[in-house]
Amino acid sequence: MSDTPIAHSKFLTGCHFIMRLAYVNLLWVCFTLLGLLFFGIFPATIAVLDTIRKWNIRNEHTISLDFIHTYKREFLKSNLYGWGWTLFTTLLIIGLAHFVVSIQHYFQFIIIGFACILLIISIYFPLLYIHYRLTVKNYIKTAFALTFLYPHFTLLIIVSLLFCYMLFLFIPGLIPFFLVSLPAWMTVSVSLYLFNKLETQARV
Repeated sequence: MSDTPIAHSKFLTGCHFIMRLAYVNLLWVCFTLLGLLFFGIFPATIAVLDTIRKWNIRNEHTISLDFIHTYKREFLKSNLYGWGWTLFTTLLIIGLAHFVVSIQHYFQFIIIGFACILLIISIYFPLLYIHYRLTVKNYIKTAFALTFLYPHFTLLIIVSLLFCYMLFLFIPGLIPFFLVSLPAWMTVSVSLYLFNKLETQARV
């Protein structure tokens, strides 16, 4: 009988966590629409990542305030970085795709590998952005370094995103509630552990 209050407490904690994820996802939808999709998607996504980062660090319940503050603060900068990087990577990948057709087979794997690295850097970029204040060049350099120096963390982030993809594929009813918040929570949790580890090593 003594285990019942503990189990009940864990159940309530789990339910509260799920509700928070769903609420953050709802905020993402609302503020993406508020920015007319095109201008809202990047600040809303950065706001989700930063809000989850803050609740992981502080464990405080200021989700709405954190989200709105980050959305307003990062509106212009996140759109500039986000659409600039999207345009750059899209044009580069399209160019590489056309180039792959005209070259020998073994070179194609090199080009495809480069495109995959570019996509991984695109995942690390916003995770670094919410944690550090760097130049665009240093964001890219740091993301590139993390990809190869810590492949186990990179693999864990990729596996987390693949897990979310498979989960949404088999249970599409979860998409309206956790499409952005669940993968954001998983990737932010991994990246926070990595960044804290790096900062601890730097202080030694």
